[in-house]
Amino acid sequence: LKGAGYNVLTATSGSKGLNMLRYAPRAIGAVLLDHNMPGFSGSDTLPYIQKLCPSVKVIGITALDPRKTPQSFVDGVHTIVRKPFTSNELLDTLDKVFVNGNQAAS
Repeated sequence: LKGAGYNVLTATSGSKGLNMLRYAPRAIGAVLLDHNMPGFSGSDTLPYIQKLCPSVKVIGITALDPRKTPQSFVDGVHTIVRKPFTSNELLDTLDKVFVNGNQAAS
């Protein structure tokens, strides 16, 4: 992402990512939110992201079978990228989310 010109902030947990949003909400345009995280899952983290920064674009990341992905996660994100994915697939997804505003979950 850095090589494509994006400024990247990384967090090792949902709570650390939420702290970034809390202290710099305007500096963050999109969040790549993995559903499977230690401690605080993506589904647990998502409502806090939406409350702290409702304008941020959330791209869900998961390796779960689409039938097993929690509906609350699917409904709460702008789109989903299924693992494994390529750098180009992720960049295309970001481009679509920023250009189109709100892409249907896939």
